[in-house]
Amino acid sequence: MLKFIRAITVTALTCLNMAVLGSIFFILLIIQTISPTKKLKQILFLCSEQTYHAWVDINTTIFKIFLPTKWDFDIQNDISNKAWYALVANHCSGVDILILQGAFNRKIPHLKFFMKDSLKWIPFAGQVCYLSNYPLIKRYTPSQIRKNPKLMHENVQSVINSCHNLKKQPTTIINFLEGTRLTPEKHKKSKSPYKNLLPPQAGGTAIVLNELQHEIKQVLDVTISYKKGATLVDFITGNIPKISIRYKLIEVDNSWHGDFYKDRSFRASIVTKLKGIWQDKDETLEQLSTET
Repeated sequence: MLKFIRAITVTALTCLNMAVLGSIFFILLIIQTISPTKKLKQILFLCSEQTYHAWVDINTTIFKIFLPTKWDFDIQNDISNKAWYALVANHCSGVDILILQGAFNRKIPHLKFFMKDSLKWIPFAGQVCYLSNYPLIKRYTPSQIRKNPKLMHENVQSVINSCHNLKKQPTTIINFLEGTRLTPEKHKKSKSPYKNLLPPQAGGTAIVLNELQHEIKQVLDVTISYKKGATLVDFITGNIPKISIRYKLIEVDNSWHGDFYKDRSFRASIVTKLKGIWQDKDETLEQLSTET
């Protein structure tokens, strides 16, 4: 009964927060989009960003007050909300975005993730992401690409085009390198060499770092650890006893820049780099799983 009341309370309060601040955020984005001058656009951008951060702050406060979950975040002063970051992380569940927002809000720029172009038509949520300049991509399945290899070029080009729109303001681009949420079935099917992770996919991150090579100077490598198999329902009912976040900064030099799809030597190099990052992440997850 307590879990049910907890879930209803958290859901109601976060929905109210979305209805109020989410609506203000949406209106500011619309006005910003149609504003006639750059100065007014900049003022509205700053207002909309502060509204976004306030929305995340309130959500995080709700979670910390009403949920028994222990938030174990080790965030230092070596990150900035005035820099661009490529954030790479493992993917546990749909709760990951909420966790990353709560951990890094105001410490780094607005977290944005790649989303399918078609999702921009989802009422309210899709339009908010579109107006917030979330990178939109045309995503095709491997079977579609096999039937029509030209679709691979469209996939890549849509990522490149989206990156160009991210140069205007400091941004944090999230990339869950596993490409999907970890499950025992997926882990077995992928024949993963890691105990707690699926193999990393390098293509998306390689394109982002190459296209934004003048903006992104560091990769923010984040490790998320909590109860395996936990869902959003587990989260809002307080059925996740502890959530841990660890991160490290990786300097981006020229060895991170190149054409992933045409330069085999570069592709092998960046794949090796990410495998090394993933090996360290696997060890970090193993260590966090033993902590109480």
